Amino acid sequence: MPIARKVDIARAVVGKSDPWTSRTVQILSHNLNLFFVDKADPPRPQQVLVKLTNTTHTSKLETLSASCNRATSGLAYDKGSFLHAHKDTPRSERMFGSLIVVFPTPHTGGQVILRDEEETFTFDSGTLLAGSPDKLAFIAFLSDVEYEILPVTSGHRVTLTYNLSYSDPTPSRLLPKTDNAPNLISALSALLEDPDFLPNGGFFGFSLAHSYPVTRGETVLDDLIPMLKGEDCMIRDVCSELGLGVSIKSALQDTSSHHEYRWSKLKVPEEDQYRRCIMMDDVEDLTSRGSIEQELVDHFIEQGNATLLHPYDKKYVDSTMPIDPAVSFLLAYSPMLAAAATMRKTDSPRSKAVAWISELEDNNSDSEEEEKDHEKYELPFATYGNEAMLGLEYVQLILLAALGPKNDRRNWKVYKGIKASMIR
Repeated sequence: MPIARKVDIARAVVGKSDPWTSRTVQILSHNLNLFFVDKADPPRPQQVLVKLTNTTHTSKLETLSASCNRATSGLAYDKGSFLHAHKDTPRSERMFGSLIVVFPTPHTGGQVILRDEEETFTFDSGTLLAGSPDKLAFIAFLSDVEYEILPVTSGHRVTLTYNLSYSDPTPSRLLPKTDNAPNLISALSALLEDPDFLPNGGFFGFSLAHSYPVTRGETVLDDLIPMLKGEDCMIRDVCSELGLGVSIKSALQDTSSHHEYRWSKLKVPEEDQYRRCIMMDDVEDLTSRGSIEQELVDHFIEQGNATLLHPYDKKYVDSTMPIDPAVSFLLAYSPMLAAAATMRKTDSPRSKAVAWISELEDNNSDSEEEEKDHEKYELPFATYGNEAMLGLEYVQLILLAALGPKNDRRNWKVYKGIKASMIR
């Protein structure tokens, strides 16, 4: 079977399951008591007891709603209340999800709409709890899922909201609903056993299915390995079982037309061209570096804190060294002279081969919004939907599984890549 077909099979079995779960739970009505502080009369705040069932008096629910800071607790929503689409503020690098528990107080509307890529799920607690005074409804979802709460159209929607975080230094495995591990082991093993597949070693590459909270310039990305969730957790376990070297990196693709100009001048066939890609050991904070005029790929390579990646099946390896005007002039007349001039200027970086099983998103777009990758990489998010916070943010990362040469795949530490040049 051709290697490309084996790679396609591996890609097909990774899959992705829904990053949320919901249900109702039976509970004794005497356990539905809630104490809160009535803030309606600031000089004389008092504790109030309210039983949160479908017979709770409206006046007590109105007092509860007036006493809540909905921005941080999300406790009580009365008619017209809603929450716009957002992702929950990451509280720590160990946070992995959110939990919303809804009490059986009568209400309509207030549906939670969750979105993950193209998938959408609606959690309608008002319908689930209608006529059930002794039930709670809950929905739990991974923290990088975007969600919104639609306006409450009647009644009072009373909830408790929790951030879910790992407490143990070695967290339990947060596996996906669908276990494709056996199929992925089989698909990757077929590639590892093929002597023509990366005979000198290289990487399996996986664009992680989920985003993770990091602090730019501070987070050690490999510290996230124990905290991978869903399909990412499954991929980590499979690669470790196969004896491969697992690491987490940030990645950046060249989205400019610069690489196309270079390929065209070198007369590289279109089918052999690809977008330059680099990996880094951390997520760089560019806000303190001032203005960067050159492409970020070139910038990080020049700074010595990035490694070039090239597709396992491409004949050519593109240099990441920027083309100055003199070299650009030579390119128009003699690619070989241009390559020699560039090589004399500085040592060529190394490039490492990768077979993408979960491919990087193609950042290239004709739209103005999607062309601003330089800006998106530079600027951290300042706020999230439920509380402003600057520091931690969700970023998209990659998992690389290093493999050794064809006769010793577990000896992945010997793989050093190849020297990148303008043409190979």
